Amino acid sequence: MKTMRVFGLLACAGALVAQHVASSITGDVADPSGLPLGLARVTLVNAATRGQLETLTDDLGVFEFLSLAPGAYDVEVVSAGFKKLVKPGLRLPANQRLSTGTLTLELGGVSETVTVSGRVETVQSVSSERSVVLDRLFIDNLQALSRDPMELVGMLPGVVIGGGNSVAVQSPQTLRTMSVQGGRNNRTNFTVDGIGALNIRTNAAFAVSPTMDAVEEVQVQLSNYQAEYGRSAGPTINFSTRAGSQGFHGGAYFFLRNEALNANSFSQNRFGQPRQRYRYRTQGLTAGGPVYIPGKFNRAKNKLFFFFSESQQPTVFPAGLAQVTMPTVLERRGDFSETVDQKGALLAIRDPLTREPFAGNRIPASRINAAGVSLLNIFPLPNIADKQRRFNYQAAQIPLETPRREELLKLDYSPTSRYTVSGRYIQEFNDQINDGVTNYALLRTRLARIGKNISVRSVQNLSATLVNDLTFGYNRLRNDTVPRDASDLAKVQRSPLGITLGQFNKSGNPADLIPALSFGALLSGEATPTIQQPFGQQKLETYSLVENLSKHT
Repeated sequence: MKTMRVFGLLACAGALVAQHVASSITGDVADPSGLPLGLARVTLVNAATRGQLETLTDDLGVFEFLSLAPGAYDVEVVSAGFKKLVKPGLRLPANQRLSTGTLTLELGGVSETVTVSGRVETVQSVSSERSVVLDRLFIDNLQALSRDPMELVGMLPGVVIGGGNSVAVQSPQTLRTMSVQGGRNNRTNFTVDGIGALNIRTNAAFAVSPTMDAVEEVQVQLSNYQAEYGRSAGPTINFSTRAGSQGFHGGAYFFLRNEALNANSFSQNRFGQPRQRYRYRTQGLTAGGPVYIPGKFNRAKNKLFFFFSESQQPTVFPAGLAQVTMPTVLERRGDFSETVDQKGALLAIRDPLTREPFAGNRIPASRINAAGVSLLNIFPLPNIADKQRRFNYQAAQIPLETPRREELLKLDYSPTSRYTVSGRYIQEFNDQINDGVTNYALLRTRLARIGKNISVRSVQNLSATLVNDLTFGYNRLRNDTVPRDASDLAKVQRSPLGITLGQFNKSGNPADLIPALSFGALLSGEATPTIQQPFGQQKLETYSLVENLSKHT
């Protein structure tokens, strides 16, 4: 038995980031004496949709079903003069070759049925790859604080999550910085149903991130994988999304974490401090089943199916405390006669022309640039006196808000037993609201991260031994950074603040923003004010087309 595959690949307007994720089931049929049984009719039944594929065994008793979607299947074998054999519950992962082994028929009538039970393990006989599959059994039973499938990936041997990235919330920007088998943390490839979902600018984040309730399985190609996974030098992680079935299934969930439900820590109790703020919420729903019109369309409920999922995470992190050293009223005038270090010693201000200290530690008015004073006046005045002189300004930072929402819709249609078309759409809104401009809480900025991922797949069984599998994919990530409130933009614009500095390229600053500002620290441990300009837009798009023609000979 041989299986020949011809691949046709096309990429446009972006990197080729798709991969072939279809699987196959093979086996052989024998009579009670162990001799091969040719021309036996083998039927493959999808356990969820009851969709069927049929083939005949060859002269050696061998059969194979190609380009199958991941899921559970039953195998039925019928041959004249023998009892019908049924082998149910074959679990088929993505991009794997599953062998049923030898199916031995017993003498008797086809009206009699023999059911063969027992676990069948996946046999990867075409390569020496090392991979792991996390199916619904793992996803449903392993605890994940973040409700993020990537947290389960982080539990695998050889996978190390990068320290500060292990945040206990679900987000495309968290739990992504990982090292696998000692490789670099930006060499991991992410796909959803074989379609690339990677932020190709950073190589360490998703454009979309399916939730645990929308994922059927997660396959991790750890090492020695095949050439089709060659986009990245590190592992490939593929999410296979769930699909509808003949019966209606659905659910709703609500997860809450709150400090009122937690015990206080030992150290907090020891110093009489209350429990720290700890509030996270994850909520959503799933629904799936057949699409039909009673008595008119899809009456047997075996042709058109849907699956829908929505997840929301309206998370707000507690605000920190900003402690910064601001220029004083005297210092803004060039008077540093009261500027001392942490030991109270005067900090000498030297003339850059002569390298000698200014008289009285004061800069002459004629040497002070008016534009520089205007920039200094953007910063607020000191509001506190620290005994150790580490800072002179203290204020609560702007809380970090990460409102997140994701929807997934998947449709599977089989107009005939030999033709199937599937479409899947994911959109995700994953914003980040905080002060992205300063380190002392000046204004709220919104980083709007909008991700979309589309997959359309067509599988046509041209004959019992010839299958054509065509997949189209589209992935888009848009990052827009804007003020949360439009009126706040005046806080960092040149004209309202009286900044008249020249610009090399005025057309490159259409919003009339002030320049980015940063200062070196004079004292050890001192934090100085900074202003950056993160506003802008970014759009990343990739298209992919994968053609796979398989022939069983």
